[in-house]
Amino acid sequence: MRERLMSIKAAFEDIEMDLEALHSVWEGTARYLAEDSCASSTEYVFGLLNRFLLDVKVAKTLLFRKGLNFASEANALLPRAYVGSIVATKFGSGIITALRVSDKRIEVKFPWSREAYLEPSSILSVGSLVRCRQWGVGIIRETCYDVGFCDVRFSFGYGKVRVEELVLETSSNKEELRIQLLRCGFCIGDPVITPFGCGHVQSIRGKPQSPTAVLAVGMHVKRNY
Repeated sequence: MRERLMSIKAAFEDIEMDLEALHSVWEGTARYLAEDSCASSTEYVFGLLNRFLLDVKVAKTLLFRKGLNFASEANALLPRAYVGSIVATKFGSGIITALRVSDKRIEVKFPWSREAYLEPSSILSVGSLVRCRQWGVGIIRETCYDVGFCDVRFSFGYGKVRVEELVLETSSNKEELRIQLLRCGFCIGDPVITPFGCGHVQSIRGKPQSPTAVLAVGMHVKRNY
């Protein structure tokens, strides 16, 4: 949303610059031809264009100010998700058709129904216990709805799973399953956060479930180009 607003703002500014350049060229041409630019019909047209330019400036100010407020409120309502994103909900996966900031509702279109108006709590988020059709039960560790994936922790490690493959786990022993997953310890390839930055587990010395286990972590190096 913010990126779109910035592109609209840039387009408005381009219109302003083009119109000012056109006006300068016309005045220079009128002086060259020894004409009175203020008395010509072209000057009348420029007067109308200037009125249009003022309207554009007002529209740009209002759109940018209110648009940024809406974008920040929408991001607080549902982070990293936009209209058109596929999200996992308590009722299955669906496509966001509107973010209703005014009443804090998310309009979602499901394959099996028309639009539904959901509260943000109905959208699966970090910590939700889910079941993947292929890999079994896991816990969502990060939602990336803007790209259609979620990072899920399974008993054998982490995986990046398409949103359409995830459903809310509703079995009677779901809390036991959650505890088992939390007790699994580290696995090779797990993403970790260290005092030195983010990385992935490359090797484990000792029992993965033990607090004395020693991890070898490959760090992510940021490169500036």
